Amino acid sequence: MKKIIYLFLVTLMLLSVSKSYSQKLYIVRHSMGTCVNECAALQSYYFMSGNTVITPVAEFGDYHVFSQNPTYVELISIADTSFGCAWRDPMACYEQSTINMDNCYWGITNAVLPEPTVLTNLFCDKKTLTAVSCPGPYRFSWEYSTNGVNFTPMNITTTPNQSFEFVKANYPALNNYSGTIIFRVLIDSDPSAPDENVYSNVVTYNIIPCSPTLSATSDPNITACSYSNGSVIFTFSRPLETGEKYLFNRNPVGNGSVTSATSNDPEVEKVSALSYKWKNIPPGQYQFKFQTQFGNGTPSTLSTISNFTITPRAPLTFTATAVQPNCSTDPKGILITATGGSNSYYYLLDGEPLSQKHPFTNPHTINITTDGDHKVVVVDDSDCIEK
Repeated sequence: MKKIIYLFLVTLMLLSVSKSYSQKLYIVRHSMGTCVNECAALQSYYFMSGNTVITPVAEFGDYHVFSQNPTYVELISIADTSFGCAWRDPMACYEQSTINMDNCYWGITNAVLPEPTVLTNLFCDKKTLTAVSCPGPYRFSWEYSTNGVNFTPMNITTTPNQSFEFVKANYPALNNYSGTIIFRVLIDSDPSAPDENVYSNVVTYNIIPCSPTLSATSDPNITACSYSNGSVIFTFSRPLETGEKYLFNRNPVGNGSVTSATSNDPEVEKVSALSYKWKNIPPGQYQFKFQTQFGNGTPSTLSTISNFTITPRAPLTFTATAVQPNCSTDPKGILITATGGSNSYYYLLDGEPLSQKHPFTNPHTINITTDGDHKVVVVDDSDCIEK
């Protein structure tokens, strides 16, 4: 029996079936070949999936597209009994060829876009995308959609396993858009053949708002008193949008638990349209991260880590020394000297209220007109006292 040569190659094609891009397809290119001695012709052929005969969901010339995994093809030829061939034998043949769709030579599917994970399906401004397939002449033309029905060509074509960066700003229709974005590719497996393209699987991402960038962090951040907590002011690149709020997060360097706050909390004060003060922070070194969130719970992208320090002020201390007169007619008083604090000092005598504090410059003598015990309290301009 003379062997008939058959060629099985695999490619992809454009189907007219509605939403075919979401269906997994198996595509085989079946080139019938010719009889070695030119005295046999192909009579029939059919594809099998296991023990079941399957028919293509679409067919263009040599291209056969299946919705089931084809496992082998059977071919039957007949003898050419015309003059010059009738004396030759044997003339007919039967051949079964296995199709291994796990082998790039035999098969490929349209599932070339990897599914994102819950950790990779969010982005705000750009995303790296790749169509993954066996090496070959394939060309992938990218499209996007926000509703899964109407797709927009992106005028970007890649080859197998070639990555490119989707940049949201390059598409005016996506200006200020947040929400679902769907990608697919039109796969051209043979640039020289017409009508052999097919849409890939679709992958879904979510465009979330970009957080503002951190323009400046106040420094130094010194506590009002040596024993009090401090604050830090963050200045951002843009004002918050309507319904948007900040989510702040600080983590002590070295150890300690994470502390969070929002721009709606009492401990966060809006200083200006761009600046917010996070108050009541214990002294220490901190790592800081932030993002914003809209009223519907949609988060923005998380910022990079920055650092800030809350430094305790030098403790306020003072001395008070009685100035005793040598004679009954000499003046008497209390000599006070202060250090630390904010370097602007005030004294209170004998229970005076804070509203009546008296400024002084070191050293200072308080004149006393009455004999007996007297009480002196020293404060600075933050009303800190000695502890």
